[in-house]
Amino acid sequence: NARYIAVRSNEASSYAITMHEAGHAIADMTGLTGTQEMVGRLNPLFAESYNAQELPGEAFAEFVSLYMRDSRMAEEFAGSDFMRTFESALRRADIDKAVHQARDQIQTYAAASTLDRAKAGIIDQADAQRKDSMADERCRLDAPA
Repeated sequence: NARYIAVRSNEASSYAITMHEAGHAIADMTGLTGTQEMVGRLNPLFAESYNAQELPGEAFAEFVSLYMRDSRMAEEFAGSDFMRTFESALRRADIDKAVHQARDQIQTYAAASTLDRAKAGIIDQADAQRKDSMADERCRLDAPA
């Protein structure tokens, strides 16, 4: 049961932005949102782009982006109590293993050399679907009649 996140293609190569958008999906799955403490720690230039009702959701998404890149930074942003709440919510939603695996992969990517990063790529969902369709078509053509 796959779920997809839409990220503007001109921003998709920024894993920080992509992880922020993933944060919104995680919020939907866990029912969590940002605290007033987290809202107060948002970059003022970022925060002024949103109304007061949107800020807790944006703060949570920023927390997830930080969490995926550096758990210590996320804990500084949200506090240790919120970190425990978050980890517990991931387990209850049964997404903890997937989130931790993604976090580990992102941190490996971030620590990689420039050359290794250049070799890595972000797959456009439309291209992936097109390749899947072509593979399915090849399978049908190869199948005995």
